[in-house]
Amino acid sequence: MVRTLLNDVPQLIVAVVFVGAIVCLTLGALSLASRHLSSWWEHGAPEVVLGVSAMGMTLFALVLAFVVVNLYSDYTSATADVTDEANALGALVQDARAFPPPAQRAVNRAVAGYVQEVRDHEFRALAEGDADPRADARAIGVVDALQSYSPRTETERSFYSAATDQLNLFLAERENRVAKAETQIPAPLLGLLIFLAIVTIAVSFLIRTNRRSVDITLIVVVAVIIASGMLTALILQYPYSGAIAVKSDPFVEGPLAHLRAQG
Repeated sequence: MVRTLLNDVPQLIVAVVFVGAIVCLTLGALSLASRHLSSWWEHGAPEVVLGVSAMGMTLFALVLAFVVVNLYSDYTSATADVTDEANALGALVQDARAFPPPAQRAVNRAVAGYVQEVRDHEFRALAEGDADPRADARAIGVVDALQSYSPRTETERSFYSAATDQLNLFLAERENRVAKAETQIPAPLLGLLIFLAIVTIAVSFLIRTNRRSVDITLIVVVAVIIASGMLTALILQYPYSGAIAVKSDPFVEGPLAHLRAQG
């Protein structure tokens, strides 16, 4: 469901609806709580409330920071994986220039077919959380194209060895890239985050000032901050989905650029 919202609904609308829903739920809960907490507001200890509220918000902030930092690290890692995979393919195409024309054309065709499949289909599949078996087959095609050639001269063997290294790097980075599509918040950690968010908002109901309008404003501000933090974590869950999805542009700037330069 989260993937669908990120892919099909503009991010601004998602943000407004998500934060607005949290604020509305908070105000609704406050309205119910006001009927049962009047005695506490009259006789409760403000310093105790402030202490518990500060503790709850601190714990929520720590857990949220841990989640966001890890998700952002995975996002940047996925971006680097795409770039490294494309660079490895580009280097493979360059090394294949030392091969005889038939072998070079076989490698170039295999790489071009793989890049086209990745850009046209696999990234869309990853955005939905699905695999693309045709991209796997195209990757094997690149392996077969290189393995079908046997170098004869010392120069060809040298470039073949370099091309093999780039092929291994390409396969490793591809595996890393595809694995990042399933990046998400572990269920226990998500449960803890939601629990701390609810506790923090609930405790904020007990904070009282001399004016009701100020009380409501403070509670709304707390709800907006918590909703914004959780929304950030949800958006970062899937690096290939949504408005900030990792792009396939490095494949154009890398292997396709080398292929076009060769005509």
